[in-house]
Amino acid sequence: MLLVPFINMVLQKLNRLQFLYLIGIVSILASLLSPINSLIFSSELQFGYLLPPYLIGAFIKKEQLKVNHPGIKFILVYLATITIASLFYYFNFNKYLNIMYFGIFQLIMALYLFITFQSWSSFHYNKVINVMASTVFATYLITDNSLLKPILWGNHFFYNPNLGLINIVGIGITVALLLGCGVIDLGRKFLFAKLQVPKIGVKITNKIDSLLKEAGSNDK
Repeated sequence: MLLVPFINMVLQKLNRLQFLYLIGIVSILASLLSPINSLIFSSELQFGYLLPPYLIGAFIKKEQLKVNHPGIKFILVYLATITIASLFYYFNFNKYLNIMYFGIFQLIMALYLFITFQSWSSFHYNKVINVMASTVFATYLITDNSLLKPILWGNHFFYNPNLGLINIVGIGITVALLLGCGVIDLGRKFLFAKLQVPKIGVKITNKIDSLLKEAGSNDK
């Protein structure tokens, strides 16, 4: 949180091409290094899973990015990912499969999916959807926590050869986790609001932002 004002100040100074170069370099590094447990880019405590999506979101907001037929492109990238992963598995390149699960393809799919939903005006004003969307990041942080991972994903059921059963039950588990973690996050927000924690965080970031602007004006 404390780094956000510094990051935003740097991003505002980049032109469109420089911004794209930055996204490309960081995304490729994260995609290649995260699956092999790089100390810099791996795990929920590092930058590999958080910085690329943040940069992409900032680019969309700054440049008002428009993409034609994002839904179709999402499906094409999704099918390409499945095809390449299947080929890796067929030719026994299993040690490279993590790149297909946590790599550049997922970032591209997330981008197209986000723009698809962003273009649907009904999603902008639906209170239920907005509340659910506000808890998704917390769901990711909870379910990807290093202490909870063995409990949630270490079950032998997930190694069942019946892929159809895994997919069907997996969807149910995903929905249950989303709802459960959503309730936890809403409870956290209620508690933080009572304790005025968000206001404290905003005051800190605003103070840092004002100090940076003041320092920049003094240099001129």
